[in-house]
Amino acid sequence: MKHYIGKSAVLRGLGLTMLILASPLSVLASDTAENESEKMETMTVTATRTEKNRQDVPVSISVQEMEALLEQGFTYGTDEFRGVPGISFRRGEGGGDVFPFVSFRGSSGTDGYLALIDGVPYVGVFEEAPLDQIPYGVVERVEVVKGPGSTLYGRGAVYGLANYILRRVEGDENKLSLTGGSNGYVKGQGSLTRRLDSGVGVLLDATIDEYDGWRERGGYSKLNLFGKIEMPISDRTDITAYLNYYESDKGITNGIPLDNEGNLLPVAGGRTAFLGFGTPKDDQQLWFGTLKIDHSLNANLALSASLQLRHSERDNNLNFYDAFGFAPDRNVYAVNGFRSEKEQDAAVFDGSLHWQSERHNVVAGMSFDHATSSALDMWSGQHGFTAECGFNFFLIEVDYATGQVINRDHPCFVVDLPFSDNEVENTAWGIFVQDEISLTNTLTATLGIRYDAFKRDAEFDPVAGSSASGDLSGDTDAISPRFALAWDSAIGNLYFSYGRGFNSNFGPIFEWNPANYARPENKPTTIDSYEIGLKTATEDNRLQLEVAIFQTVQKDRRSTIPNPAAEDDFSQPSNLISYGQRYESRGFEFSLAYLLTQDARLAVSASYIDPEWDEYIINSWGTVIDLSGTTPVGVAQNTYYLSYDHRLAPWIELRAVYEYYGDYQITQDNRVDGGQYDLLTLGASIYPVWWPDITFKLTALNALDEEYYFYFGDQTAPTYATPGPERELRASVEYKW
Repeated sequence: MKHYIGKSAVLRGLGLTMLILASPLSVLASDTAENESEKMETMTVTATRTEKNRQDVPVSISVQEMEALLEQGFTYGTDEFRGVPGISFRRGEGGGDVFPFVSFRGSSGTDGYLALIDGVPYVGVFEEAPLDQIPYGVVERVEVVKGPGSTLYGRGAVYGLANYILRRVEGDENKLSLTGGSNGYVKGQGSLTRRLDSGVGVLLDATIDEYDGWRERGGYSKLNLFGKIEMPISDRTDITAYLNYYESDKGITNGIPLDNEGNLLPVAGGRTAFLGFGTPKDDQQLWFGTLKIDHSLNANLALSASLQLRHSERDNNLNFYDAFGFAPDRNVYAVNGFRSEKEQDAAVFDGSLHWQSERHNVVAGMSFDHATSSALDMWSGQHGFTAECGFNFFLIEVDYATGQVINRDHPCFVVDLPFSDNEVENTAWGIFVQDEISLTNTLTATLGIRYDAFKRDAEFDPVAGSSASGDLSGDTDAISPRFALAWDSAIGNLYFSYGRGFNSNFGPIFEWNPANYARPENKPTTIDSYEIGLKTATEDNRLQLEVAIFQTVQKDRRSTIPNPAAEDDFSQPSNLISYGQRYESRGFEFSLAYLLTQDARLAVSASYIDPEWDEYIINSWGTVIDLSGTTPVGVAQNTYYLSYDHRLAPWIELRAVYEYYGDYQITQDNRVDGGQYDLLTLGASIYPVWWPDITFKLTALNALDEEYYFYFGDQTAPTYATPGPERELRASVEYKW
């Protein structure tokens, strides 16, 4: 297939190399770099639930500072994973962060990792990480942990987790910032922090984000309001409380159809035009609040407890690609129209005890998660399993040569037909304990275990003209052990780590409709992960190196097959939920951070991922297809990242970021692959000496204006591609006082 790589990647690498070589390397040994090298010592809390230097934790961790991400043009959720070795992503039909596919160490799908906000699990209704609900405007940094995290955090942390750590009150500061850019991008933010004489800290923040989008229906409007109080009750007790309100109105873009070899088909209006039905959108309002108490019982024992409450309302109108209706001989691109009005509520409690002695560092605790969801799902299109209606399921035929919906006047065409009225209740709880044991001065062992139980109750109320009704309940449990051994050797921290991650495997809500799906049992999907790594640094911390080799085995992945019982009994549901698919992934990760001088930094990361289906047998409309031994779709085998920052003078800093993502499989039978692309981002920060409270920042995203796409396919054929953003320019001014 044709790859949209554009200019030579060699030129990018050469240009960046020349920029690095132009830096004043002759002063590498300068003592003036000491302060900067101290900044490279990164303390993390996610992997162990206790604060530790990242170099001392026996697991692969990347820390993304939000300020640096913004300087590199952060626009959507998933941008925080750029430059993290072992992670790649694709953006689906919605563009942006509406339907992201994030792969941790070869994971496929959308439920391979867990999102946390300040250490509290933030799980969506489909048990995915809802990146479009993260309050990025008040995020200070993101700690990304590769490898299972279920021993400490429970369900969802299968291949890893991302902890979004919110800003703390450091002192008295006011900040105003305004950003403008290409395609109507405007972002304004104002924040105030105060530390009162009583020790109480207050943080208030408001962010407005507007974007017209570079594609038709690719814009959005966002508002985020955040308030936080940090209050010491006594010398031993602190209370933290915060409340966040978020609302967004987003347009939804479409995919571009592909031919049988994965080449883009010519569509009306080109890659920027909308191709579909109606006015797809995603509107939501969300608030969540958290109350946290930290209490020190004595010098060795501390208690921490948090309660988070969430409420969201969502109205989305979508077009889903319909492979069965695709007819290139008639220039027909087919979609199904879908609309949902949804409300969700969640309460999450997390409590832990931390005990530390000369040889032991123990953390133990429990968690409880209760969530409810109610939704009215509606569909649009030509619908009816009769000869008159063409035996179709809400088919919308779009002539991609003209952009017109050609079956809109068909007598069986309906708009927003109620099809499913459902209510779902999820309940999960778990207990855990983990101990870091100092066996010797240089040898540390980590032992941990967790037990979780979870349950789902689903109720589908009758809807006129639909068989989607009935009640269904299910429950299951899981045990997650962990073991690690770390040796503080002469060459650095050598470690071996084993962990088991799991997900409840409940899946999307529609799979709990007893009229359409038989579910005789429930099994969690589990992953066993093995990792060997090295973390090392020079004595002055100016060079830090991390390498890791890993192997994962995932079992009991959920799949849907035709229900054998329905062959003779038409009252039985037509689909059967089954388990047993086996999936492996192995790979290598490398990252290096080098403080060249006090004014110049270099960061390099790379990864190689080799996933494989050990057992993957699917039943497609009565045809059994054995895809065992194939490579999963959407996982970039090779990724590279190179960034360089240079403070040329007290008033100006330049930066450059180069990213490379290799080919991946597009079809499940591995007949078609592609998708390779690389990007160059350039930026500058200007600090006027005559006005030290002001900072100007300039960014050129996709500076060479590469044309690239994210590709998707089914079992045997490519289906559609979503284009990556064109070159966009951003300029911002920030005032602090």
